[in-house]
Amino acid sequence: MTMKRVFACSFWVFALLTFTGCDFFCNTFGTCDEPEEEIFGKVGCYAASYTAGSSYGTSIGTTLNDPYYDQKMNEEVTIQRQFFSGIPATVWILNEGNPNYKNAYASPDGNILFGYHMFWYIVNSYNELAIAGVLAHEWGHRTQYVHSWSTQNPAMELEADAFSGYYMGLAKQWAWDQIQGYYQNTYATGDYNFHSSDHHGTPNQRLAAAYMGVNTALLAIQNNKPYSYQELHQIFSQQINAKVFLSTKGSEFEKEDIIPDYLQKAINQLNILEIEAIANGKSRGSEITYPRTLSREDLLRLRPYSEL
Repeated sequence: MTMKRVFACSFWVFALLTFTGCDFFCNTFGTCDEPEEEIFGKVGCYAASYTAGSSYGTSIGTTLNDPYYDQKMNEEVTIQRQFFSGIPATVWILNEGNPNYKNAYASPDGNILFGYHMFWYIVNSYNELAIAGVLAHEWGHRTQYVHSWSTQNPAMELEADAFSGYYMGLAKQWAWDQIQGYYQNTYATGDYNFHSSDHHGTPNQRLAAAYMGVNTALLAIQNNKPYSYQELHQIFSQQINAKVFLSTKGSEFEKEDIIPDYLQKAINQLNILEIEAIANGKSRGSEITYPRTLSREDLLRLRPYSEL
């Protein structure tokens, strides 16, 4: 085994891993020499605009080639691993081979691959908080895999956006002045590939789902109520089906019987005008006010819990 391959399979310094080397990883995703379309074609991804190309190789490692951001990324992974309790994931840095192929993935087998080019594009175009949002989106996919929720796109991607927003609302309230970068990055990852199985949702729909996740987190704080993953799945699924798809088409929403009264509080005033205002940087969500500052103990208590 070459030194390059050993490095590519080295462990995150903060994680307690059970992998035994590159053979495990290659057996999980396929032969290491296969093109990325074959290796990663069946895992959840963040950017629908990604097009895999066999002419560009990939490699897996643990560094962003910057000590400062390596430390920041490691710290963020640790925080999200604590937040998404009961949802195991090992995070790797993926060299996509070309900036045009920037992306992030989650695997049913327990891995999250965060693209090297994706990372630097987001940092340079938005901010560090948007990086945390993408990682939380992938942890949302890991939650779907662990619970075997059979959701199809674009609902699957929109629910992952909602989990990302839920994480933002609870774990990142101290960074609320940076939330616009997170919102704008989420909006920018939407697409209009309506006839594709890889359709992730329109820009308005993706932003609406993330915003709905933030509002659900505020509901948890206001009611001092931790939600299970299954409860969040119910909340997100109902709101996506009954609210996000309608509101982001410009339709007025009327209350439907399938939505319990207590879920109306989480929906708030999600509408096309509000979403467009957020996307254009004119609003961070006019109704977002935090009832109190969360302590670390509050955060650990309000994080999702598993019923498995």
